Amino acid sequence: MRRFYLYKRGKNYYCQLKNPQTGNLLPAKSTGTSDREKAEFIAQKWLYEGFPSAGGESVPANHVFTVDQVLSSLKDIPSLTPADVSRFLTFFENQGLLPTQKDDDSPQLIPFLLDFWEWSGPYVKEKKAYQQSIGQNHVQDMQRRIRRYWKPYFNQIDPSLKLSGVIRDQLREFSIWLSKQHKKTRDKERRELPEVISPRTCNIILKAGTVAINWAHNNGLIVNNPAKGLKKFGLKVKRRGILSDDEMQKLFITGDWKKNEGARLASLLASQTGLRIGEVIALQVGDIGADRLFVRHSYSKVDGLKSTKTGETRQVPILPETRKAILEWAQKNPFDFGLNSFVFFQADNGEAPMRAETISARFRGAVESILGEDERKARNIVFHGLRHYYIKKMSLTLDKRAMMLSGHKSAAVFENYADHASAEDFQKAAAATAEVFGRVLQFKKEDPA
Repeated sequence: MRRFYLYKRGKNYYCQLKNPQTGNLLPAKSTGTSDREKAEFIAQKWLYEGFPSAGGESVPANHVFTVDQVLSSLKDIPSLTPADVSRFLTFFENQGLLPTQKDDDSPQLIPFLLDFWEWSGPYVKEKKAYQQSIGQNHVQDMQRRIRRYWKPYFNQIDPSLKLSGVIRDQLREFSIWLSKQHKKTRDKERRELPEVISPRTCNIILKAGTVAINWAHNNGLIVNNPAKGLKKFGLKVKRRGILSDDEMQKLFITGDWKKNEGARLASLLASQTGLRIGEVIALQVGDIGADRLFVRHSYSKVDGLKSTKTGETRQVPILPETRKAILEWAQKNPFDFGLNSFVFFQADNGEAPMRAETISARFRGAVESILGEDERKARNIVFHGLRHYYIKKMSLTLDKRAMMLSGHKSAAVFENYADHASAEDFQKAAAATAEVFGRVLQFKKEDPA
């Protein structure tokens, strides 16, 4: 059976492939030559190397034949129902092949994304209206990622690209481009070193745009959603290291904290209560109870005082010695001491808490003073590891009650750290805290004899 037919139209020969499954002749395509032998050679090449498409790319002949076969099958169906058509449209939508909007009223992509992540924008207002947690620091971070990554990439493709013109293939290509980008890091000699952006960071950058696109679709700004079904990068999370009991004792007794007692006390408190660093620096004098801490707030330099990560207040037992020490430290605030004053205050501005970066840096330095820099990095020991240490120690004594103390929203999250034993109430949690940390950690350096 003949695979193709040639005929002359004007000066050049045109080729029509014949579908071996249906026997249909496909739409004619110019070979671009008036020489029949060359036209036959070109037709044979199309059969084996791919048929030219409108986009300039070669499409395998089998693909062309399959599409023709599908269309022929549709013609044989006596009557298609609206439900049938809806299924077809859903399939095409899931493949990212449908236009996202039928008219030209769609905003341009990059201005839309930047406006979307404005604190005064409709998305943030909607989150607040439904009492869902969102912080200015997060909003600004998302906007920075749009400017740094989305804007240069898509402006290079088409500076006037509209939201309605985005297709999934573009988002997929963007994600692949992201995976090849580098960030600047520094070695011990402060030399800049290129480092590939981590999969986790790539996912966050993608989320900065896809959250906005999903919102636009849900609110009727675009008909179809090109972000639907977009794959995320697989994560190979480097687990945070946890210091041993002996190492914790050395850390708080002989570690070099660069004479920053506030950072040492903040770290000690985190190791005994599991507070996140934002919760530690947000702690106010009025949050210190007789035998517990009332964890009401977190703190960021953009938002200031805000709700905790879960949006809920929790109570955590505190050792008497630790309570006494942090109160004594808070009283050293030269600017103010009251219920609303910060326990861990800035030395030059008592109305503001210590900077999280300062505490984290002092903690890393103290760890390196007992372990060395290379080992600390190899074990990935950072300030948040103190929270993991607390949960690990408490989980040996408590059951899922420890999940409430540490502020986790689900057992699945807590179970990433350790297994659980049984406990009844807060008093048992307090007793466990005294037993575990009273024995494990010496509170302060021994006075020289």
